[in-house]
Amino acid sequence: MHQILPLWLSILMVSLIGAAYAQEASPALRQADADYREGVAALNRNDLETARAKFEAVTRLAPTAELGHTALGSVLVRQGQWSAGTRELEKALAIKPSDSDAQLNLAMVYAEAGAPAKAIPLFAKLEAASVTDHRPLSATVLSAYARSLQATGQLHRALTQMKEAVAQADRNGGLHDELVSLYAMEKDWSPAEHEFREAIGLKDDLAIAHLHLSLVLEAQGKPGGFEECAKAYSMAPGDPLIVLAMGKALAETGRDSEAAPVLEKAVELQPKSAEATY
Repeated sequence: MHQILPLWLSILMVSLIGAAYAQEASPALRQADADYREGVAALNRNDLETARAKFEAVTRLAPTAELGHTALGSVLVRQGQWSAGTRELEKALAIKPSDSDAQLNLAMVYAEAGAPAKAIPLFAKLEAASVTDHRPLSATVLSAYARSLQATGQLHRALTQMKEAVAQADRNGGLHDELVSLYAMEKDWSPAEHEFREAIGLKDDLAIAHLHLSLVLEAQGKPGGFEECAKAYSMAPGDPLIVLAMGKALAETGRDSEAAPVLEKAVELQPKSAEATY
Protein backbone atom coordinates (compact mmCIF):
# COMPACT_ATOMS: atom_id res chain seq x y z
CA MET A 1 0.00 0.00 0.00
CA HIS A 2 2.79 2.45 0.87
CA GLN A 3 5.40 3.89 -1.46
CA ILE A 4 8.86 3.80 0.09
CA LEU A 5 10.12 6.93 -1.66
CA PRO A 6 7.15 9.28 -2.18
CA LEU A 7 8.13 11.95 -4.68
CA TRP A 8 5.42 14.32 -3.53
CA LEU A 9 6.98 15.14 -0.17
CA SER A 10 8.03 18.76 0.07
CA ILE A 11 11.24 19.86 1.84
CA LEU A 12 12.38 23.45 1.49
CA MET A 13 15.94 24.79 1.75
CA VAL A 14 15.14 27.91 3.75
CA SER A 15 16.51 29.64 6.80
CA LEU A 16 15.15 27.98 9.91
CA ILE A 17 15.95 31.13 11.85
CA GLY A 18 13.88 33.35 9.63
CA ALA A 19 11.03 30.85 9.50
CA ALA A 20 10.83 30.16 13.23
CA TYR A 21 11.90 33.27 15.11
CA ALA A 22 12.00 37.01 14.60
CA GLN A 23 14.34 37.88 17.48
CA GLU A 24 18.09 37.45 17.51
CA ALA A 25 18.95 33.78 17.26
CA SER A 26 20.43 31.85 20.16
CA PRO A 27 23.41 29.52 19.67
CA ALA A 28 21.04 26.55 19.83
CA LEU A 29 18.85 28.00 17.09
CA ARG A 30 21.86 28.77 14.92
CA GLN A 31 23.00 25.15 15.31
CA ALA A 32 19.46 23.99 14.44
CA ASP A 33 19.57 26.12 11.30
CA ALA A 34 22.91 24.59 10.28
CA ASP A 35 21.61 21.07 10.99
CA TYR A 36 18.50 21.75 8.94
CA ARG A 37 20.50 22.87 5.92
CA GLU A 38 22.82 19.87 6.22
CA GLY A 39 19.79 17.61 6.48
CA VAL A 40 18.25 19.01 3.30
CA ALA A 41 21.57 18.59 1.49
CA ALA A 42 21.78 14.96 2.69
CA LEU A 43 18.22 14.34 1.56
CA ASN A 44 18.98 15.74 -1.87
CA ARG A 45 21.74 13.16 -2.29
CA ASN A 46 19.40 10.46 -0.91
CA ASP A 47 21.39 9.96 2.29
CA LEU A 48 18.35 9.29 4.43
CA GLU A 49 20.19 8.25 7.61
CA THR A 50 22.21 11.46 7.76
CA ALA A 51 19.14 13.52 6.91
CA ARG A 52 17.15 11.84 9.66
CA ALA A 53 19.89 12.41 12.26
CA LYS A 54 20.16 16.08 11.31
CA PHE A 55 16.41 16.68 11.39
CA GLU A 56 16.11 14.88 14.74
CA ALA A 57 18.71 17.32 16.07
CA VAL A 58 16.67 20.21 14.71
CA THR A 59 13.53 19.08 16.54
CA ARG A 60 15.50 18.84 19.80
CA LEU A 61 17.19 22.23 19.41
CA ALA A 62 14.16 24.08 18.01
CA PRO A 63 11.04 22.11 18.97
CA THR A 64 8.68 24.95 18.01
CA ALA A 65 10.01 25.26 14.44
CA GLU A 66 7.51 23.49 12.20
CA LEU A 67 10.06 23.01 9.39
CA GLY A 68 12.09 20.60 11.50
CA HIS A 69 9.09 18.39 12.21
CA THR A 70 7.99 18.52 8.56
CA ALA A 71 11.45 17.50 7.40
CA LEU A 72 11.83 14.72 9.95
CA GLY A 73 8.36 13.40 9.22
CA SER A 74 9.06 13.36 5.50
CA VAL A 75 12.28 11.38 5.95
CA LEU A 76 10.60 8.87 8.27
CA VAL A 77 7.88 8.29 5.66
CA ARG A 78 10.52 7.78 2.99
CA GLN A 79 12.09 5.16 5.23
CA GLY A 80 8.76 3.38 5.54
CA GLN A 81 8.12 4.49 9.13
CA TRP A 82 4.68 5.85 8.39
CA SER A 83 3.29 6.09 11.94
CA ALA A 84 6.30 7.98 13.29
CA GLY A 85 6.43 10.15 10.18
CA THR A 86 2.74 10.99 10.45
CA ARG A 87 3.18 12.08 14.08
CA GLU A 88 5.95 14.49 13.11
CA LEU A 89 3.92 15.95 10.25
CA GLU A 90 0.95 16.38 12.58
CA LYS A 91 3.21 18.26 15.01
CA ALA A 92 4.32 20.57 12.20
CA LEU A 93 0.75 21.38 11.22
CA ALA A 94 -0.26 21.91 14.84
CA ILE A 95 2.54 24.47 15.21
CA LYS A 96 1.61 26.28 11.98
CA PRO A 97 -1.83 25.30 10.61
CA SER A 98 -1.41 27.60 7.59
CA ASP A 99 1.78 25.87 6.39
CA SER A 100 0.84 24.64 2.91
CA ASP A 101 3.83 22.27 2.71
CA ALA A 102 2.82 20.62 5.98
CA GLN A 103 -0.77 20.41 4.72
CA LEU A 104 0.35 18.81 1.47
CA ASN A 105 2.70 16.29 3.05
CA LEU A 106 0.20 15.24 5.70
CA ALA A 107 -2.69 15.02 3.23
CA MET A 108 -0.67 12.73 0.97
CA VAL A 109 0.47 10.59 3.89
CA TYR A 110 -3.11 10.21 5.10
CA ALA A 111 -4.23 9.31 1.58
CA GLU A 112 -1.46 6.72 1.15
CA ALA A 113 -1.94 5.30 4.66
CA GLY A 114 -5.64 4.59 4.23
CA ALA A 115 -7.04 7.53 6.23
CA PRO A 116 -9.04 9.35 3.51
CA ALA A 117 -11.38 11.12 5.94
CA LYS A 118 -8.38 12.88 7.50
CA ALA A 119 -6.87 13.68 4.10
CA ILE A 120 -9.93 15.30 2.53
CA PRO A 121 -10.11 18.49 4.69
CA LEU A 122 -6.42 19.15 4.02
CA PHE A 123 -6.85 18.60 0.28
CA ALA A 124 -9.83 20.99 0.36
CA LYS A 125 -7.66 23.71 1.96
CA LEU A 126 -4.95 23.16 -0.64
CA GLU A 127 -7.54 23.35 -3.41
CA ALA A 128 -8.96 26.63 -2.07
CA ALA A 129 -5.47 28.12 -1.82
CA SER A 130 -4.64 26.99 -5.35
CA VAL A 131 -7.67 28.88 -6.67
CA THR A 132 -6.71 32.03 -4.74
CA ASP A 133 -3.07 31.82 -5.85
CA HIS A 134 -3.92 30.77 -9.44
CA ARG A 135 -1.61 27.77 -9.08
CA PRO A 136 -3.41 24.53 -9.94
CA LEU A 137 -2.65 21.42 -7.93
CA SER A 138 -0.49 18.79 -9.61
CA ALA A 139 -1.97 15.67 -11.19
CA THR A 140 -0.41 13.56 -8.42
CA VAL A 141 -2.15 15.56 -5.70
CA LEU A 142 -5.46 15.72 -7.58
CA SER A 143 -5.55 11.97 -8.15
CA ALA A 144 -4.79 11.32 -4.46
CA TYR A 145 -7.61 13.74 -3.56
CA ALA A 146 -9.94 11.88 -5.93
CA ARG A 147 -9.05 8.49 -4.46
CA SER A 148 -9.71 9.80 -0.95
CA LEU A 149 -13.11 11.12 -2.02
CA GLN A 150 -13.89 7.82 -3.72
CA ALA A 151 -12.95 5.89 -0.59
CA THR A 152 -15.48 7.89 1.43
CA GLY A 153 -18.25 7.40 -1.13
CA GLN A 154 -18.12 10.89 -2.64
CA LEU A 155 -18.03 9.70 -6.25
CA HIS A 156 -19.27 12.89 -7.91
CA ARG A 157 -16.60 15.03 -6.22
CA ALA A 158 -14.02 12.33 -6.95
CA LEU A 159 -14.90 12.51 -10.66
CA THR A 160 -14.35 16.26 -10.67
CA GLN A 161 -10.88 15.95 -9.16
CA MET A 162 -9.86 13.03 -11.38
CA LYS A 163 -10.97 14.90 -14.50
CA GLU A 164 -8.66 17.74 -13.50
CA ALA A 165 -5.84 15.27 -12.85
CA VAL A 166 -6.28 13.81 -16.35
CA ALA A 167 -6.29 17.32 -17.82
CA GLN A 168 -3.01 18.06 -16.00
CA ALA A 169 -1.36 14.85 -17.28
CA ASP A 170 -3.29 14.01 -20.42
CA ARG A 171 -0.81 11.38 -21.63
CA ASN A 172 -1.05 9.33 -18.45
CA GLY A 173 -2.92 6.12 -19.28
CA GLY A 174 -3.15 5.11 -15.63
CA LEU A 175 -5.02 8.28 -14.71
CA HIS A 176 -7.42 7.77 -17.63
CA ASP A 177 -8.07 4.28 -16.29
CA GLU A 178 -8.79 5.62 -12.80
CA LEU A 179 -11.15 8.23 -14.23
CA VAL A 180 -13.18 5.71 -16.14
CA SER A 181 -13.33 3.43 -13.13
CA LEU A 182 -15.17 6.26 -11.39
CA TYR A 183 -17.52 6.64 -14.35
CA ALA A 184 -18.20 2.91 -14.16
CA MET A 185 -19.01 3.13 -10.46
CA GLU A 186 -21.68 5.68 -11.32
CA LYS A 187 -22.82 3.44 -14.21
CA ASP A 188 -22.13 6.26 -16.64
CA TRP A 189 -21.09 3.81 -19.34
CA SER A 190 -20.64 5.99 -22.43
CA PRO A 191 -17.89 8.29 -21.07
CA ALA A 192 -16.40 5.30 -19.27
CA GLU A 193 -16.01 3.42 -22.55
CA HIS A 194 -14.54 6.49 -24.24
CA GLU A 195 -11.97 7.06 -21.49
CA PHE A 196 -10.96 3.40 -21.32
CA ARG A 197 -10.28 3.48 -25.04
CA GLU A 198 -8.27 6.67 -24.49
CA ALA A 199 -6.24 4.94 -21.77
CA ILE A 200 -5.54 1.98 -24.04
CA GLY A 201 -4.62 4.33 -26.88
CA LEU A 202 -2.05 6.00 -24.63
CA LYS A 203 -0.67 2.74 -23.24
CA ASP A 204 -1.88 -0.37 -25.05
CA ASP A 205 -0.12 -2.74 -22.64
CA LEU A 206 -2.16 -1.47 -19.68
CA ALA A 207 -3.79 -4.81 -18.86
CA ILE A 208 -6.21 -3.49 -16.27
CA ALA A 209 -7.61 -0.98 -18.78
CA HIS A 210 -8.43 -3.82 -21.18
CA LEU A 211 -10.16 -5.67 -18.35
CA HIS A 212 -12.15 -2.59 -17.38
CA LEU A 213 -13.14 -1.99 -21.00
CA SER A 214 -14.37 -5.59 -21.27
CA LEU A 215 -16.60 -5.08 -18.22
CA VAL A 216 -17.99 -1.80 -19.58
CA LEU A 217 -18.76 -3.39 -22.95
CA GLU A 218 -20.54 -6.27 -21.23
CA ALA A 219 -22.54 -3.88 -19.06
CA GLN A 220 -23.78 -2.13 -22.21
CA GLY A 221 -24.47 -5.38 -24.03
CA LYS A 222 -21.89 -4.50 -26.68
CA PRO A 223 -19.63 -6.99 -28.47
CA GLY A 224 -15.91 -7.21 -27.84
CA GLY A 225 -15.97 -7.75 -24.09
CA PHE A 226 -14.52 -11.26 -24.22
CA GLU A 227 -11.74 -10.18 -26.60
CA GLU A 228 -10.71 -7.33 -24.30
CA CYS A 229 -10.67 -9.69 -21.31
CA ALA A 230 -8.50 -12.12 -23.29
CA LYS A 231 -6.07 -9.29 -24.11
CA ALA A 232 -5.82 -8.41 -20.43
CA TYR A 233 -5.15 -12.07 -19.57
CA SER A 234 -2.44 -12.37 -22.20
CA MET A 235 -0.70 -9.29 -20.77
CA ALA A 236 -1.02 -10.16 -17.09
CA PRO A 237 -1.56 -13.92 -16.67
CA GLY A 238 -0.48 -13.71 -13.03
CA ASP A 239 -2.87 -10.97 -11.93
CA PRO A 240 -5.48 -12.61 -9.64
CA LEU A 241 -8.28 -10.24 -10.64
CA ILE A 242 -7.64 -10.70 -14.37
CA VAL A 243 -7.22 -14.48 -14.09
CA LEU A 244 -10.55 -14.79 -12.28
CA ALA A 245 -12.28 -12.56 -14.84
CA MET A 246 -10.88 -14.66 -17.69
CA GLY A 247 -12.00 -17.90 -16.08
CA LYS A 248 -15.50 -16.54 -15.59
CA ALA A 249 -15.62 -15.22 -19.16
CA LEU A 250 -14.68 -18.63 -20.53
CA ALA A 251 -17.27 -20.36 -18.35
CA GLU A 252 -19.98 -17.90 -19.34
CA THR A 253 -19.33 -18.62 -23.02
CA GLY A 254 -19.66 -22.36 -22.46
CA ARG A 255 -15.95 -23.14 -22.77
CA ASP A 256 -15.78 -25.12 -19.53
CA SER A 257 -12.77 -27.25 -20.47
CA GLU A 258 -10.75 -24.06 -21.01
CA ALA A 259 -12.25 -22.29 -18.00
CA ALA A 260 -11.39 -25.01 -15.47
CA PRO A 261 -7.56 -24.67 -15.51
CA VAL A 262 -7.83 -20.87 -15.51
CA LEU A 263 -10.15 -20.93 -12.49
CA GLU A 264 -7.86 -23.42 -10.77
CA LYS A 265 -5.06 -20.93 -11.29
CA ALA A 266 -7.28 -18.19 -9.83
CA VAL A 267 -7.78 -20.29 -6.69
CA GLU A 268 -4.03 -20.88 -6.42
CA LEU A 269 -3.40 -17.15 -6.64
CA GLN A 270 -6.15 -16.32 -4.15
CA PRO A 271 -6.85 -19.40 -2.02
CA LYS A 272 -9.10 -17.41 0.31
CA SER A 273 -11.26 -16.02 -2.51
CA ALA A 274 -14.78 -17.39 -2.11
CA GLU A 275 -15.69 -16.19 -5.62
CA ALA A 276 -12.79 -18.04 -7.27
CA THR A 277 -13.50 -21.22 -5.30
CA TYR A 278 -17.22 -21.07 -6.12
